[in-house]
Amino acid sequence: MELTFGLLALAVIALWFPPVVMGKLRVKLWLPLLIAAVLAGLFYGFLLSGILWLILLAMLTPAARKLSLDHWQEHAHLCWAGIVILMTAVMFHKLPGFNNPLVLDKVQISATAIPYSRYLNFDKTALGLLVLALTHPLASGIADWRRLLTLSTRFFLGSALVLMTACLLVGYVSFEPKWSPYLPLWMATNLLSVCLVEEALFRGLLQRKLCRVLGGYHRAGVISIVVSALLFGLFHISGGWTYVALASIAGLFYGGVYHRTGRIEAAMLVHFATNLFHFLLFTYPANASAFTTP
Repeated sequence: MELTFGLLALAVIALWFPPVVMGKLRVKLWLPLLIAAVLAGLFYGFLLSGILWLILLAMLTPAARKLSLDHWQEHAHLCWAGIVILMTAVMFHKLPGFNNPLVLDKVQISATAIPYSRYLNFDKTALGLLVLALTHPLASGIADWRRLLTLSTRFFLGSALVLMTACLLVGYVSFEPKWSPYLPLWMATNLLSVCLVEEALFRGLLQRKLCRVLGGYHRAGVISIVVSALLFGLFHISGGWTYVALASIAGLFYGGVYHRTGRIEAAMLVHFATNLFHFLLFTYPANASAFTTP
C-alpha cells in the first residue's frame, strides 16, 4: 500500500517540477511516476479495470483542448461535459475497477462528533492529477508563488471567520481544540483525495469554463463563482441541507481566490487551510447532535 500511494503522492508533487531534458526529449516527471503508481496499483490490487477510466480521461482531455483550439466548439463542449461527468462519477465512487483501502474506520476524532472514516482514494487522486496536468496552467516562479500565497492567506482568513462562525451558529460544530494522532494521515488524504480533486473539478473545470462561456456578459466572473459554489454545495448533499449551505459558503471563498489569482493552487490552499483550521480547533467532522432528530 505504501509503495502505490507513495508513488501517487510523488506524482502529484511532481506536477510542479520542471521537465527533465534527455537529449531532444523533455519528460514531465509526473508521468513516469503516475505510470509507476498505476503499475503498483495493478500489482497490489488497488487498481483493477479502473485503469480504463484513467485512459479514457487521458484521451478526452487533449481531444477537448484540440477541438477548442480548432474552433470546433460544439464538439469540444461535448468532450468537456464527458470529462465533468467522468470526474463526478469518480468523486461519488460510481465507477467500478478501483479497490480503495479503508485506513480510518469510524474513529472518534472529537468527543462529541459523529464517527469519521477515510479511504485512500486512488481513483479520485489519479483523475484529479490528470485533469490538472492536462488542462490547467500551474504556478511557477517566486513572484507567482508570492502573489498566490499572499492572496490565499487573505481569503483563508475570510473563509475561516465566516464559515466557522456560521457552523457555530447553526450548531454544526463546537469549539474543541485538539491534537489528534490521526492528523498526519488526515492531512495527506484531505489534500490529495479531497482538496486536489474537488478544486480541479469545481474551479479548474466548471468555474473556469463557465467564465469563458460567459465572457461577453457583465459580471461573468461573479456568476461563475456563485454557480460553481452552489454546485460545490450540492455535491455535499449526503450531509444534509445545512451542510450544502455551509459548503456553498466555503465555495464562494475558494472560487473567489481562484478568480483573483487564476491559479488552482490558491483554491487548493484555501480549501485545505480551512479544513485544517476546522480539524484543529472545532468538532470534527461535526457534532453528533446536529444529526439527531427531535
